[in-house]
Amino acid sequence: MKAKLASLLLAATLVVPSLAQARETLIMTCYGGAYQSFFESEIIPEFSKKYDCDIKLAIGLAKDWLAEMRASGKDNAPYDVVMMNEIWANQMRLEGYFAPLDEGKIPYMKDAFVVFKDKSGANSGIIGVIQPAGIAYLTDKVSNPPKSWKDLWKPEYKNKLGLYTVTNSMGGEFLLTVGDVWFGDQKQTSKSIDKIRELKPFKLSEFSGDMEKQLTLGEVEIGVLDTPAIARLKKAGVNIGWSEPAEHMIMFEQVFSVHTGSKHKDLAQAWINYLLSPEIQTKFVRRFYTTPCTQGVEVPDDLKEYIPVGPDGVSRIKVFDWEFFNANKSRIIREWNQKIAR
Repeated sequence: MKAKLASLLLAATLVVPSLAQARETLIMTCYGGAYQSFFESEIIPEFSKKYDCDIKLAIGLAKDWLAEMRASGKDNAPYDVVMMNEIWANQMRLEGYFAPLDEGKIPYMKDAFVVFKDKSGANSGIIGVIQPAGIAYLTDKVSNPPKSWKDLWKPEYKNKLGLYTVTNSMGGEFLLTVGDVWFGDQKQTSKSIDKIRELKPFKLSEFSGDMEKQLTLGEVEIGVLDTPAIARLKKAGVNIGWSEPAEHMIMFEQVFSVHTGSKHKDLAQAWINYLLSPEIQTKFVRRFYTTPCTQGVEVPDDLKEYIPVGPDGVSRIKVFDWEFFNANKSRIIREWNQKIAR
């Protein structure tokens, strides 16, 4: 009996250390396709090795992640790190789903160009991917390309335009931009919708990929597009040009946040710091033709042809009032559908 008890005690002592050494696992939202492949092959392995942890990607879209977070509640995190556009991140930040970020745990946060705060004034979101956007045009069909947002209303561009639906983040940015440049107030959304209606007929896109296809096929000659998309089209041989609007640029962006209910907040912040590091920002630049998000990272000389907006141009990108937009989204979509979509 004593021998049996001793064996059980020995077994227990062997089990406890193995439990203590269990690897932490972080779950981060991520898009499929090129993004998933990039993270899994070029980003995750080095971090996993350094921190002896696992990173799992929750592949999907923002609308799915929002629904899952709300269904799970603030204290039960389905994801530790959330990556999404600010139009969506703004909603969850204001609802209290994102934890304050500690600059001591994220030293590169001080170098970030754009950091968002929650209602208490604490940093709770950092832009880690910037894709500046302006006006794209087909160089073999548009001899006098638009130089400003207001130029899109020139009669010579009638029936040549492609725009985004207002439920796309770029479509929302364009709507707010119209208010800003025509009426001096991005909140004048009703007037802006009426102004956009003056541009009809035009093709509407749900996603930037649709806009790329329409330009490639010549279905539209002028559209709103981000610079990484322009780079891809140029490398594919499309006769595409791009103008930075005189008033300001807009952007597709990815904001990184830590879920309030995450049980791995220190590791989650180390992961965000890693994504902001010069090494990883340079990898983003080389793989996706993005604009660096932190000070001290420059566009390599061999890519400047494809990346027209460097770090010094980030200040010319408009940051919009998504709190206002989201609070009025139902009304905006209803007016848009009544006046534009049908």
